[in-house]
Amino acid sequence: MDPACGSGHFLTSVLEEIVNVRKALYNKSENYPDEYRLKKTTVLNNIYGVDIMGPAVEIAKLRCWLSVISELETENIDHLADSDDLALPNVAFNLREGNSLIGYTGFPETTDDGEQYQIGSFSEDSVRDRYEDIITEIEKHEQALESEVAEKHRKRANEKLRTAREELIEDIHGDFVEAGIEDITPEAVEEMEPFNWVLEFAEVYADGGFDVLVGNPPWDVLTVSRDEFFSRYDEQFRSRTPNEKDKRISELLENETIEKEWKKYQTRMERQQDYFTDGTAFELQSPTVAGQTNTNENDLSALFLERVFKITRSDGYVAQVLPGNIFNGSATKDLRAHLLDNTEILSLIGFENHGIFENIHNQYKFGVTVFRNSGRTEVLSGIFDQTDLEIFNDYTKKSVKIPRRVLESYSPEARIFPSVTSQDEVDVLNKILGHPPVSA
Repeated sequence: MDPACGSGHFLTSVLEEIVNVRKALYNKSENYPDEYRLKKTTVLNNIYGVDIMGPAVEIAKLRCWLSVISELETENIDHLADSDDLALPNVAFNLREGNSLIGYTGFPETTDDGEQYQIGSFSEDSVRDRYEDIITEIEKHEQALESEVAEKHRKRANEKLRTAREELIEDIHGDFVEAGIEDITPEAVEEMEPFNWVLEFAEVYADGGFDVLVGNPPWDVLTVSRDEFFSRYDEQFRSRTPNEKDKRISELLENETIEKEWKKYQTRMERQQDYFTDGTAFELQSPTVAGQTNTNENDLSALFLERVFKITRSDGYVAQVLPGNIFNGSATKDLRAHLLDNTEILSLIGFENHGIFENIHNQYKFGVTVFRNSGRTEVLSGIFDQTDLEIFNDYTKKSVKIPRRVLESYSPEARIFPSVTSQDEVDVLNKILGHPPVSA
């Protein structure tokens, strides 16, 4: 699962890795499957993604299909056609459009006095009992060999999903009102495309949930963006100079429809900002540092990381590419505390960009981390300030062991992770931190 999948680059890369591992396992047996069937089955059963941009999701689907088609060989096409295996996988319910950050990650329930609250925990049986009719239609759609049959079950599943979504809109609307956004309507909430994870992927959660989450969530701050909005109407807008942008905006806003949509866009973004900051859906975005509340100003990478904690099964694994502020920013203190106290961090490599990503300053820092979504981190295997991706090939040799005391006590107020590059640095820090500080 990639909860911010974009056009599917990460997912298709993961697809290749899963298929290669399965090929290696099948090489040890006599029942080696057709490679087209193997990749098709892997796409259908193991690749999932969500993104707010509908066109990007469609490209992700196309990428998956093209990856499957690439396994076709002339000599096996007739055989596959005879056995009804030539059809491409039905991935309409694997790759979805929606707002990953708005909506429920568990079952919303109502108390006896009518107060809405959310139960985050659920079981496989409870998911299947609640959404059995939806799961049945999705499974029939995915298993259909004829396009007409698949389309019939796709429509039925979407109708049932639409009804279930509508039942939750009032609850989500109530969450916005509770966050102080009292002038919003249920229709305006619906336009934000809330994504209720257990509902939308009921067939996955009925089978235990997502085993692995991957991705590179947005590194942006959620804010009103002229570039984002006006590039919808002018493909060259992002590349224009500031003065040219001002002039072009004036021209575009002469169109009443665009002017109306611009105002609507600004209102929607401001409401989402207030929802994330003042609502109760996210609990790790406003830590106390040195006695002061240090609020994350709607950093999308921080919001996505907190959501990842909730949508991954407890024995699942997470691999993320994250901006440096996740590991050294004061506003992300509670996220780091959660990583230490509630996950087992298996690896963390910190980078300075130096040309790794184009159009990003060479000194910009980011990290790649892998963790198990339960347990506790006692020792972190990692290294920081790397400038070359070759570190992935030598990680076992070059990584250092950072004990929990160093991670907790190096910066006791903000819990910033130290940017260590050698075991000697870690050992010195650990020795120093083992002694109580000298009082002033």
